[in-house]
Amino acid sequence: MLIIRLESGVTLNLERSVGSAGKHGIWEFHRAANSYMRPPNYTPFRHAAILPSDPSANQKVSVAICAPGMPEAEWIPVGEGIATHEEW
Repeated sequence: MLIIRLESGVTLNLERSVGSAGKHGIWEFHRAANSYMRPPNYTPFRHAAILPSDPSANQKVSVAICAPGMPEAEWIPVGEGIATHEEW
């Protein structure tokens, strides 16, 4: 599992890589841990685009929230953080 601790203090638990979009890796949120919701409709997002796509431990990454098939221009940037790998 990929854990990303954002500079804002938020922690994202990503279970597995499900594909790629350009240089970004698309990761699915861990089923027991996270979803991302945003006003006004509070639709839950279950995927994050990570750059670099397969980070090594303690590597700085850029994160955007997305949905499968969503154009990159519509992704929701949430910031940068440090990636670590952990097992549940």
